Amino acid sequence: MISLAILVVAALALGTGLAVAYHLIFRRPLPRVQGRLTVAGLEAPVTIARDDRGVPHIDATNRRDAFFAIGFAQAQDRLWQMELHRRMAAGRLSEILGPRALGVDRLMRRLGLRRVSEAEWHVTHATGEPRQEMLAYAAGVNAAMHDRPLAAEFTILRHRPEPWEPEDSLAVGRLLSYSQAVNWEFQLVRMRMLKEIGPELTAALDPVLAGTEALSLGDLAGAPGMPTADWLEELKAADDLLSLSSWAPASNSWAVHGSRTATGGALLANDPHAPIGMPSPWYGVHALTGSEELVGLTFCGTPYLLFGRSDRVAWGMVNANVSIQDLYVERFNPNNPLQFDDAGTWQDAVRFREVVRVRGQKPEVVDVLVTRRGPVISPAFGGSQPPMSLRWVGLDSEVDSISWVRRLNFCTDWRTFRAAISSCASPALGVTYADDSGNIGYRLSGFIPLRRRGQGRIPARGWDPSDEWGGFVSLEEMPELFNPPGGQIVAANQPVAVELCPHPLVGEPAGGFRAARIEEALRSRGEVSPEFAAELQADTRSLAAVRFRELVLDAAQRYPTGCPEEAVEVVRQWDCRVVADSAGAVLYQHATGVVFDRGVGSRLSPALRGYLLGEAAGPGAAERPFCG
Repeated sequence: MISLAILVVAALALGTGLAVAYHLIFRRPLPRVQGRLTVAGLEAPVTIARDDRGVPHIDATNRRDAFFAIGFAQAQDRLWQMELHRRMAAGRLSEILGPRALGVDRLMRRLGLRRVSEAEWHVTHATGEPRQEMLAYAAGVNAAMHDRPLAAEFTILRHRPEPWEPEDSLAVGRLLSYSQAVNWEFQLVRMRMLKEIGPELTAALDPVLAGTEALSLGDLAGAPGMPTADWLEELKAADDLLSLSSWAPASNSWAVHGSRTATGGALLANDPHAPIGMPSPWYGVHALTGSEELVGLTFCGTPYLLFGRSDRVAWGMVNANVSIQDLYVERFNPNNPLQFDDAGTWQDAVRFREVVRVRGQKPEVVDVLVTRRGPVISPAFGGSQPPMSLRWVGLDSEVDSISWVRRLNFCTDWRTFRAAISSCASPALGVTYADDSGNIGYRLSGFIPLRRRGQGRIPARGWDPSDEWGGFVSLEEMPELFNPPGGQIVAANQPVAVELCPHPLVGEPAGGFRAARIEEALRSRGEVSPEFAAELQADTRSLAAVRFRELVLDAAQRYPTGCPEEAVEVVRQWDCRVVADSAGAVLYQHATGVVFDRGVGSRLSPALRGYLLGEAAGPGAAERPFCG
């Protein structure tokens, strides 16, 4: 009996200890959402009320206090996520996550997002209203950081965050821009394809890559000889299925003129896709700044709304899928590795010595070289490739990377909207517009380079002046629409109004299926209601799946003995809606990858095969060309 009593007491003590630990680690850090709190840094009282979904509704008397409150609310709910964002941008994940994060840190130190952001803050934002609002946002983050115990992740990892700085927000904003401006990654994968399968097969597998351009860099990539005829024939036979894949990211936005809506007001919908994560990187907020109202989504770690509306204007964004980056193959002086070939002369590179601290082991030193075109990032990739630098305006410290978003938040009409979007340097965005007078519009943003040679689909020669940029598309030449005939604008990563630009705009193929489906659905309605727009955002019918179904049924008719009857019947009965419990959707999702893997994947290195099929994580975009 004594032993039993001891066991009962021990169990109760253990249970009590676990309950206390659970409360201290997981419950006590939860945000304070009721009561009054006195903090330093506000000019007037501010109210933060949360609705039943946890979205903060901020009532402030001025802009500065409103951004203080946005920073406070973000940090209450997402401080750990914000910490990961800023550490990823700065290349400092290994300090808390250990060696497994070294690959990301090595690349980020070479890119220098934090390094460039520090220079921007001290030069471009030395004065002005954005500086005051970003200081207020940082002060709000720091106030929340000290209001409650830190979130469970900090406790488990025994990590205490440093004070938030405005430079952190600039670096996080650049990280988002970098994640959307990823055509350098496709240039790299094409170069690896050239090396492994040669220019003819690379061009055959990637229809947008002209054979002449592939051949022009074949010698640099060390490409093998001519492909076999049977392999080319296999690719030709699979071309219809491979065309269903996309090298582009996926987001949707559309606007409908007031003359075509059930309410008589303009309607705008936006669906920004991102890799699935918990929580989402977007943070919903509603803020009153005295005489203005803002409703929409911020990116955690930044103060301004990327998607949303004011009381006068609504805007949405998608990746325009236009090439704004270039990798340059560099030649370095064999007698002086700090000099690079620039039009036949040796020029000194700038060297930064970055010390990466790694939890649990000795620090690692990363020597970063920066040529006239940009930082040499290829050593971060591993494998065998020539040294390559990245040219991208997002790495220019003289570029104002955030004020355009602020101007967008406070624009009042088409003129001020147009001016805000025109000052966006990167990434290239297709931005839709609607206002309280029923008008709709669209404008392409970003500093889009004019290339003297090539299309920016493969790396260029750094030493050849013919491969230099010849300036940028001017503001007057950028594609835009305002109240177009038909009363609707659809931007789903496909080219929009590019025929209005006198220069060729190069992008990765987006397929156009999503845009066609949205246009089809909108035209089918006499009047478009907000309820229908919400239904369309959740639409599961895929026109790419319709094409897939046609191809399968055609093949089954032509080759009746080569197609499994059960699979064909599943496809025949399928309504072409891509939903979780659909057998037809499963077949569709995997068909492209299977065709590619059988036709080409077995002949590639494991790294390149995994990348093209979405089986390997990369440091840039989550999109992979031939995923289902």
